Amino acid sequence: MHRKFLLLVSYAVVLSAAATILWNSHVAPDAQSASILRRMNSMNKVQQEILDYIDRLYCNAFDVMPSGGFCVDDSKAFSGGNFLWDGWLCRALEDLFGGANVADFGAGLGHYGQCFLRSYKSFVETVDEGEKAEMAGNFAREMAAANLTGRGQVVRSWKGSYGDDVVVDRPAEPRPPRGCGARFDWVLSLEVGEHIPRAFEGVFMDNLVKHACTGIVLSWAVPGQDGHHHVNTRENEYIKASMAERGLVADEEAERKLRDTASLPWFKNTLMVFKFPKKKC
Repeated sequence: MHRKFLLLVSYAVVLSAAATILWNSHVAPDAQSASILRRMNSMNKVQQEILDYIDRLYCNAFDVMPSGGFCVDDSKAFSGGNFLWDGWLCRALEDLFGGANVADFGAGLGHYGQCFLRSYKSFVETVDEGEKAEMAGNFAREMAAANLTGRGQVVRSWKGSYGDDVVVDRPAEPRPPRGCGARFDWVLSLEVGEHIPRAFEGVFMDNLVKHACTGIVLSWAVPGQDGHHHVNTRENEYIKASMAERGLVADEEAERKLRDTASLPWFKNTLMVFKFPKKKC
């Protein structure tokens, strides 16, 4: 499988060489800054195309992106159980968040955002009619099961981003998170960290912390937990120590309430709540 990827990525190397040639191409001495700016823009465009191409190659070879993100496009939204979500957990999160604004860094296919905003229209574009029907039916069932049908909106606002967007710290990221750079009362990230190679886990945690003013709700698969591309399972204690290093305190009472309320079994062991000792923004 790795050999297949290496063969596929060779074309990306050719693209990179072409970009280098483009950068080193002859420019008349009198062209000055305008020509340099044009070359820089061309270089950035080629670099982004290379990164996108490498992601596609990796998806074809391993059904996952280099940074751990699932391979999802408008022809296939379902991957690795990302369509599963928990209506009861949504209700418990609303009790915790209240009228806050929330940033969602990778919680499935946006179902928690749909729940928070009481939107019965999926945030995911797919041409697969079977996937559309399954998402709509599952959403309605979870909302009804948690007695959320007819209940008014609680969370003030929500912005969503697929978790892969906050994993790799690179200057030419072609898919920046919506709202990236902004601050939110709460940051939510469910079952993302275990898919991220350990080399990138610090960048991921730093980005979660950077965007939070009040706290973070985070779940991270524990060792022995089955799942798609679980390359970085961690004990709760490790995650809590890592968050403590970044200035957050584990809220054990809030954690217990979320775990007790959630209906999906893995959340009973993985949900954690962290707060800053004092709201920082």
